[in-house]
Amino acid sequence: MIIDIYLSETVDSWLDTLSKWATIGIALLNLAFIVYVFFSSLRKTKLEKEKARKINFFKTLILDYNLVHFYDKIEAIEELVYSNRQNCITTQERHDLIEKLEDLLVLLRRRFTDTLLSVDNKLYNEVLDRSDEILAELSVAISDVTVSLSNGAEFESKIIAPITSKKTDILKALFNYKG
Repeated sequence: MIIDIYLSETVDSWLDTLSKWATIGIALLNLAFIVYVFFSSLRKTKLEKEKARKINFFKTLILDYNLVHFYDKIEAIEELVYSNRQNCITTQERHDLIEKLEDLLVLLRRRFTDTLLSVDNKLYNEVLDRSDEILAELSVAISDVTVSLSNGAEFESKIIAPITSKKTDILKALFNYKG
């Protein structure tokens, strides 16, 4: 009987100690979890604020103030190619037309595309690539003497379609920007 009491106290004491340590362990895990949740939510809040700041900056700087330069330069490019839509255009005139297009695209880069660097490098590179593609496709089409700029269907497919396509790609890139 004394042994039973002793064993009972030892077992109770051992179970009681285990219970206390388990409670302390659970409390520490709870504390660690609370600290983790606090810091992760703090980090998430900072990221969301940064994203909102970037979107507002993008809207203000690019969409409100500089998008007009994009449309102006694209319109100037279209006017330039339409004004050179003639039956007989010499090689020198084709070369001059390409140089004028290069100048317009440099202005587009300076007044619109370069401002994207302040917002996002990836977006800047994507818009810059589409602008370069406009020049590349138009240069090839204009310098090709077999392409008749006065032929409506050929002019549309070789000159106007690339401009429209790249303009749409640039606008899609701007629209899809998420910060």
